[in-house]
Amino acid sequence: MKNSSQLSCSVALITVLLSAAANVQAECTPAQKIKTVVPGVLTVAMPNFPPFVVPHQDGSASGVEGDILTEVAKRECLKLDVKITDFSAAIQYVVSNKADLSSAQWYRTVKRSQTVGMSAPLYLDEFAIISKQGYSKLDQLKGLKIGTVQGYNEVGDLKKIFGEKLSLYPTPVALAQDLASGRLDVGMDSYAVGAYAQKNGMYKDFQFKVVEYDDRMKSTASPAQVGFVWAKDNEQLAKSVDKVILDLHDEKFITKTLENYGGNPASAEVGEPRWVE
Repeated sequence: MKNSSQLSCSVALITVLLSAAANVQAECTPAQKIKTVVPGVLTVAMPNFPPFVVPHQDGSASGVEGDILTEVAKRECLKLDVKITDFSAAIQYVVSNKADLSSAQWYRTVKRSQTVGMSAPLYLDEFAIISKQGYSKLDQLKGLKIGTVQGYNEVGDLKKIFGEKLSLYPTPVALAQDLASGRLDVGMDSYAVGAYAQKNGMYKDFQFKVVEYDDRMKSTASPAQVGFVWAKDNEQLAKSVDKVILDLHDEKFITKTLENYGGNPASAEVGEPRWVE
């Protein structure tokens, strides 16, 4: 059993620690005041899609958007709490008021903007050609076996251009496997996804080149802008987070974050906000 002297020391230590914690909290001044689902917490619904979003079991996150959100929460004096989910459920978390926002490399599309709110653009999702030859033009791919991942906005245009020569894959991993085996001549995927995969041991001896402008493929002229998703009527959250995002652009924080994860730092040059049809 502790004696009275030990108890007094323990009580004193706890008092000091609580006081220090209170002082730290008091010294934190939010860039903008955000009202959240859970007071003092920024709750985010997030699937796993490296290098953009990488949720962790302890509620933290990494990846391009994970690092941005960590900085947003820090500047707003909030604790980041990531809820791990799949893509199909992520937006429902926001709509049902279980999360403040969702981060999942969401494209800023006209259709999506009709049901939810979206943040200022974070970065561009540029499409790349993956080849051993270093191709960058669509005309260089005539007659070749080409693969890409299903679900991308570019699929419709690519089907029109390449027809039966185009194969669709459920995941970037499946695409990489067929490229490595020689069942495909070239692949097409998000530049950042491919570069990250190569950094982690895939796509050996392959090069990644952003697709050069071609009027048959809309995204070569206007790559999709990516943003966070939140409830459509949450104007206070929208204004506050957007202000932080603009600051992070001005400080080149997003440029450096993209570079850290193998992305193209020029993708942070988002231009004026726009919507993908």
